[in-house]
Amino acid sequence: MSLVLFLAPHVLFVNFDGAAIMGGTDCSDATKNCTFLAGNTGTIAYPSFTGSATDRQQILAEINQMFARFNVQIVTTRPPSGTNYEMTMVGGMADLIHQPVDRGGVAVVDCGNLNENDISFVFSASSFLAGQNHAIAVAIAQESAHGYGLAHTDQRTDVMFPYISVEATGFLDQTSNVYDLGNGANSDCNGTGKQNSFRQLMFNVGHSGGPDTTPPTISIVMPHDGDTVASGFTVVFDANDNVFVADVEYTIDGAQRPAVANPPFRADIASGVLAAGAHRIAATARDLDGNTMSTPSITVNVKAVGQSPGDLGSACSHDGDCNGGGFCAGGMCTHLCGTAALTCASGFHCGTVAGVHECQRDDQGGCSLGGPSARPNGGVIALAVLASLLLRRRRV
Repeated sequence: MSLVLFLAPHVLFVNFDGAAIMGGTDCSDATKNCTFLAGNTGTIAYPSFTGSATDRQQILAEINQMFARFNVQIVTTRPPSGTNYEMTMVGGMADLIHQPVDRGGVAVVDCGNLNENDISFVFSASSFLAGQNHAIAVAIAQESAHGYGLAHTDQRTDVMFPYISVEATGFLDQTSNVYDLGNGANSDCNGTGKQNSFRQLMFNVGHSGGPDTTPPTISIVMPHDGDTVASGFTVVFDANDNVFVADVEYTIDGAQRPAVANPPFRADIASGVLAAGAHRIAATARDLDGNTMSTPSITVNVKAVGQSPGDLGSACSHDGDCNGGGFCAGGMCTHLCGTAALTCASGFHCGTVAGVHECQRDDQGGCSLGGPSARPNGGVIALAVLASLLLRRRRV
């Protein structure tokens, strides 16, 4: 993972005062009041916010609270020439820029925050936002965060939930499903279908408070030095930082393994990936500013495949029966395969079931493998009205 320290704040101009907005086929530049989101109809006199000064103060207070831990400076007057800034226009109705009237806002999903000057819109005069200061604040935070590279999620308590939700108060520090609402929208920048909104925003814009020189702390909680473990097992790390743990890197016998990027910091070692015998494990925690701390190495004795319940090839009835991040398919414990870190033990090969690469017995023995058991996606209840229509730009 590439970690970048952002020293200068990312400026977010919340424009309550209106502006002449120019459409364009390939433009998203707040410094020029130009955006393709407004279509190709020339200049649009975008109106100002019609709420009171008290309404503005309340909305700004909520937005500042939502962005308090991030390296984002919120302003309400246009920054001077030569400054990069994102701008969210607050006011008017969706049809002013030729969007459907049921939209509460529109934004560019700027994956990786490649453009510091994106423009987004919050239609505060719409019937479902007018006079609703908390809802307007949530919409501003969401639309501007799309400009910083965040997707929609399926959690109602997350600012990035794509409906207006009174439960949303900030960027949720929880891995959630990316959840878009059709219309050809695709806000998934990671290509995983998952997002932790808090961590993604932290990676994309950095943290508030200036440079951090304090290294994180880390220890290996499980297994313990000298333990004997099944052929598939899980390594649990306790990693903490005064600001933000970016990831945990770990090695087995000196070889680098895929970094663990999300808490709880756990690494699954699939059954059969390691040969039976002694193996050394060590780990390093890293924060956003590049400070690191490493653990002493521990040694564990790994059993051979088949010596423990839950190993690759063991009988199972559900995923929880399987070791090391394995899953139950066709009554047998198996695991994903096809990468250097996920290989299959002797007697198994990497096959494909319903597009999923998983370990299968070389001799099926008449057993039919049915593929990974279904994972519940979790239902989503639309509590209020649509907050965003996303238009995603591909950049070269």
